[in-house]
Parts: sequence; C-alpha cells; structure tokens
Amino acid sequence: MKITTETNLADLAAHEPAAKYLYEEWDLHCVSCILAGKDTLKNGMQMHGYDARQIAEAISELNALLAKG
Repeated sequence: MKITTETNLADLAAHEPAAKYLYEEWDLHCVSCILAGKDTLKNGMQMHGYDARQIAEAISELNALLAKG
C-alpha cells in the first residue's frame, strides 16, 4: 500500500503500525473515528491544524513504516 494525501483514513486504520504512528506521533484520533471511512489523510490532518510540510512528513514516515512490513 502506498500512502498519499488521498489515502482513506479507514484504510490506514486497518494497518496497525500506521494507525499507531498517527495516533502516537501526530495525536490523530480520527483513525479510530467512525467517520474515518469518509475522509482522507490530508483532510484529517488539515482539520487538526497540520500544514502541507507536516502532512508530507507524515506520509513519508508512513510509507517507510509500511515498507518495513
């Protein structure tokens, strides 16, 4: 799975390492929200006040994390 700004939050929540990373490192509780299936990573992070640089950083870290297996 390749993570982009358009990746669905519910899809990320299905991957334990990704959900844990977003929750612990970015304080994004939305990965466990019932509405996560209707939102993207970009929108979720923007709603929590993160800018484009921070979103790109999270995406890079998520892709590296998921590449490890």
